[in-house]
Amino acid sequence: MTLVQEYHQRAMDFAEKAEVAKIEGQFEQSKELFRAAFENERKAAEFLKNDLEAEPSRSILYRSAASLAIDCQEFKQAEYLITTAMSGKPPHEIAEELKNLLAQTRVPTPSEKSAVPSVMRRFQPSLVDLLIVAAIVGVLAAVIIPGVLGLKGRGGKEAYEADVKVIQLVVKGFFSDTHAGWMDTNNNDPSGPSAYNSTLFSDNVWGDSTPGNVTEAGHYYPTVIAKVGNHVLMLGNDTDPLNAKNRRIELSALAGGGAAQDPDIQAHAIWMGLIVNEYAPNLVRVGGFDSVSCKRWSVSLLEGENSRYLNEFPKSARYGSLYNGDPGTGKSGTYCWIVGENGVVFGAYKATNGYWYSGYDGVYP
Repeated sequence: MTLVQEYHQRAMDFAEKAEVAKIEGQFEQSKELFRAAFENERKAAEFLKNDLEAEPSRSILYRSAASLAIDCQEFKQAEYLITTAMSGKPPHEIAEELKNLLAQTRVPTPSEKSAVPSVMRRFQPSLVDLLIVAAIVGVLAAVIIPGVLGLKGRGGKEAYEADVKVIQLVVKGFFSDTHAGWMDTNNNDPSGPSAYNSTLFSDNVWGDSTPGNVTEAGHYYPTVIAKVGNHVLMLGNDTDPLNAKNRRIELSALAGGGAAQDPDIQAHAIWMGLIVNEYAPNLVRVGGFDSVSCKRWSVSLLEGENSRYLNEFPKSARYGSLYNGDPGTGKSGTYCWIVGENGVVFGAYKATNGYWYSGYDGVYP
């Protein structure tokens, strides 16, 4: 393990403990842990300061460190880290995120501070920004997220929200790594969102180790549609009549818009086997995503690739060969965990009106 990996791993460990401490209401301890995460991520980033060709790793590390600096209210440090990242060659998407972060580095005025309750002044973590910490996970080293899914002794809503955060971290880590073994068998996937059609993905497979079929390693999401441009689901404006805060899942405008149907959810569903299972020859198999023989659980990544990003199948995940898979325990969760547009993770549930929504629906797991 290199020093970059070592410092980054420490940062991830501290950030994860900080998140758990926050959930448990230990705000002061969480604040200290977030600061430790920031210091270690800053050190990891500085190792790549002069290596302008080390992209996207360089800008991702600096973005992560800057986000943690803002969480710690180290605005000057955050500004330095962001400008250093921008001085290199960050990919367009990351550059835009860095610009958004820069807007958050403005030091609040005394009047603005006084408008915030004292408990919030002591601790104001940005959970969305914290997710950025995981973006570098797969670039440098695979990280196993401890089994904090389905926290016992906590309310269902808190447990659901914890699942959202952890699964988002996992998906970002998976994408940051490179994987082969995914294949569009008929070579008929759409060329982009405007050509999206959920029926075109039924021939796609993961875990294909057949000589001559192994695709070139690339950055994919752990879904049957895999490629960034294939993920077109987003949140619309309509809400669940029974849960007004939960918005309906829809296709993006480029993909034609409209409410997501079952095949759309199934195409965007995370294959839990890809992020939980370690490599095993008997798990590397070929099977179309709608095939009963391929349960999205009985599959693994190829030998030698970073794997096992999660310790166990989430209790809240929806079972079935068309959803998140079936580890054989016989207890299905409520939510189909999917990857939407721009890699955003949603916990999707189907309401009584037949539409799919994202959010806690009052049931867990």
